[in-house]
Amino acid sequence: MDSPTAAAWTKALLLLVVTLVAQAQPDQEFSYSFPQNWGGDCTYGNVQSPINIPRATSLVDTSLPVNPITNYTRNAGKLYNNGYSPEIVPKHPGGFGTLTIDGKVYKVINVHFHQPAEHTINVFIRYALEMHIEHQSANGDIAMLAVFFTQGSTPSSFLEKFLDLLPEISESGSTPIAVNLKLDKPVGKYARYTGSLSTPPCTEGVKWIVMLDPITMTRNQLDRYRASFPTPSARFLKPINGRVIRLSP
Repeated sequence: MDSPTAAAWTKALLLLVVTLVAQAQPDQEFSYSFPQNWGGDCTYGNVQSPINIPRATSLVDTSLPVNPITNYTRNAGKLYNNGYSPEIVPKHPGGFGTLTIDGKVYKVINVHFHQPAEHTINVFIRYALEMHIEHQSANGDIAMLAVFFTQGSTPSSFLEKFLDLLPEISESGSTPIAVNLKLDKPVGKYARYTGSLSTPPCTEGVKWIVMLDPITMTRNQLDRYRASFPTPSARFLKPINGRVIRLSP
C-alpha cells in the first residue's frame, strides 16, 4: 500500500501536469466542425445565441432608445488571432468606451468577428460578416452589440483600419499587433433580446443588441479578410424558445 506521503506527492504531481496542460491550450479550445462537443450551456441551455430575427413580426417597443446609447472613444489596443477570428482588445478595460442598457453601463472588453454572420434576418438573410462588440458591467454582466457587413460598392472605413494587418496574425499564436482606433457609433434600427455567448462556454443572460441594417464592405475587403481567416466561424441558429424580440422604434 502506498504511504500517505507518496500519495500526496502523486496527487501534487498530477495537479501540476493538469495545470501545465491547461496553460498550454490556445485561446479558443473548440471546433466549429463539431459544435455538438461544446457541452455545458452550449448543449443544455434554453436561451442560446445566435437566433433568427423575424423582423416583420417582432414587437416594436417605443420605450427603447432610437439608437443604442454608446460612448465609444479612441484608444490603444492590440489585434490578435483568437483561434477563429481577428480580435481587438483595449489596452485598458473600457478603453474603447461604453454601452448603456436600461441605465447600466457596460465597458467594451473586446471586438471580434464571425464569417458568415451568425444571426439571420427573416430566416433567409444571412450577411457576409458579423462583428461583435462585447461589453461587461462592473458586476460582470455581459452585453453584446452585433453589426452586420454586406458586400457592396462602398468600402468600410472601420475594417480598412486593420485589414492590411491580418496577414501578420493569420496563424494562431502570432504576435499581437498594436492598434489605435475608435469604434463607429451604431445608428439605426436594432433588435433587443436575451441570449448567450455564441462561443463556449455559451454563458446565458447576455443582453443582445443586433443592428438590423448592414454596413457595406467591398468584395476586395471581404476577400482580404477571408485570405487570412478562411474558415467559417458561425454557430448554428438556436431556437427562440418563447423569448420576446423587441425592435427599436
